[in-house]
Amino acid sequence: MAVGLFRARQAATRPPIPVEGDHRRVTDKTHTDALLAQKRGATAGAVDSALRLAVTEVAAFLDAAFPRYQSAALLTVPLTRLLQLYGAEALRAALAEALARNTPTLASVEYLL
Repeated sequence: MAVGLFRARQAATRPPIPVEGDHRRVTDKTHTDALLAQKRGATAGAVDSALRLAVTEVAAFLDAAFPRYQSAALLTVPLTRLLQLYGAEALRAALAEALARNTPTLASVEYLL
């Protein structure tokens, strides 16, 4: 009897297990949010790692810019483009200056370059 109650309680707390041919969408807001956060992090990772290797100051800049942009991916692609155009030393100086002026925005870095 105790095993039956345990299984019933366990079944009530988990989403239904999809059966082959059952194409209903199971939505769990917490799970969806966690997947989206993981996906955002993964897309920024590949580009971001090359950028961080070339310009170590980019980590502090991205941390300071995060409240405004809410995604590192929105900044890493343009910053990588600026790295290719101007080089690591110029980008490093522009990032440091933007942080010193308390203006951690892409527009500020572009202006300083």
